[in-house]
Amino acid sequence: VLFPLIRLKPAKGLSRPFVGHVWVRWRLESNFCPVETMAMHALIIEDQFVLASLIEDELRELDYTTVATVDTEGAAVVSATAHCPDLIVADERLADGSGVAAIRAICAERHVPFVFVTSYVEEVRRHLPDAVAVPKPFSAPVLREAIGRTIAISQSQQSAGG
Repeated sequence: VLFPLIRLKPAKGLSRPFVGHVWVRWRLESNFCPVETMAMHALIIEDQFVLASLIEDELRELDYTTVATVDTEGAAVVSATAHCPDLIVADERLADGSGVAAIRAICAERHVPFVFVTSYVEEVRRHLPDAVAVPKPFSAPVLREAIGRTIAISQSQQSAGG
């Protein structure tokens, strides 16, 4: 098994990283509470810069170590092909193309969990009935809950062999 080369940086409260492909986070609340995490990459498909920045801030709070932001359907497919994301957060209507079309193209080759943050929830559900979608405007707790839900769904589908 090959692991990607990642740049490790200490997390909040960490004195030094663990040597290897994972690192250990020490929580300040307890004397010793190691948590293993791997580098996680997210892809944001959003053509509004301010919203993309807010989404990126939330993803970084959730320990996504790298985040790519694109604003068109074509750029999303190219970005996901170059660096397969662990999560996609997408808008439906883009300046050039569709978030649904981008998700379909990316997920045709591999399974990637995704969440829509959009003003067009009904349109998303018409094309992808089981999609997790957060209506704009959104709050950080609602986005975090949606991300947790889509990851849980993805993990249960992978466990079931789907």
